[in-house]
Amino acid sequence: MRWTLLLCAVAPVVVGCAGRLEAVGSDGTSVERARALMEQAWTEPMAMEASAALEEANRALEHAERETRTRPGSRAAADAIYLAERMAERARLEARCAAAREALDAARLRYAQATRSLEEARSRLPRGNDMALPKVRANTPWPMNAHEREMYTDVSEEP
Repeated sequence: MRWTLLLCAVAPVVVGCAGRLEAVGSDGTSVERARALMEQAWTEPMAMEASAALEEANRALEHAERETRTRPGSRAAADAIYLAERMAERARLEARCAAAREALDAARLRYAQATRSLEEARSRLPRGNDMALPKVRANTPWPMNAHEREMYTDVSEEP
């Protein structure tokens, strides 16, 4: 019973480690995958906005290549390759975020311009009940009929 539980607990770890070591391999396919991720990061439209992250990812890729040449299949090489892949992915995402920030800033600018244009158009329109005012009024301070009295005073017509 104890051995079965121990085997169930250890087997996934051993299989996971074996899969990880198999992914490193001595053929350099993992380094090629990291290189491909780095190329994807450089092809992003706003890659120059993420230049610091791209430089860090490039240094990590060089370190991974050096580790793979000096100690192929080692844990240090696997870690260096993994780190290079993640840093290349981070640089790619940072470039995409820069593009999204630029698009957001452009949208905010367009919104501000549209709001300003709308306010200018509204300011040119007649305000409130100006359209209901008669063109010529008598020289009396009081409204001329019941309808005008209801529109311009707080007191309604009494029955």
